[in-house]
Amino acid sequence: MKVTERFRRIDRDHLELDIKMDDPKALAKPWEGTFYYENRPNWELGEISCSGDYLDWTQVEKGGREYKR
Repeated sequence: MKVTERFRRIDRDHLELDIKMDDPKALAKPWEGTFYYENRPNWELGEISCSGDYLDWTQVEKGGREYKR
């Protein structure tokens, strides 16, 4: 599988993400999608890892999304 992610900063507060997945063995045709993100003044930006070690899992299990600080 080949995954291509292209990030583009539209302006100071907006980000565009283009994703393309190509796997001839698993997909009939390449999958493409575009996602848009907006920066909010009160949001805290931080690094996120795929392992999920930034989440407080006790809160996630209760339906919340609390982050470790």
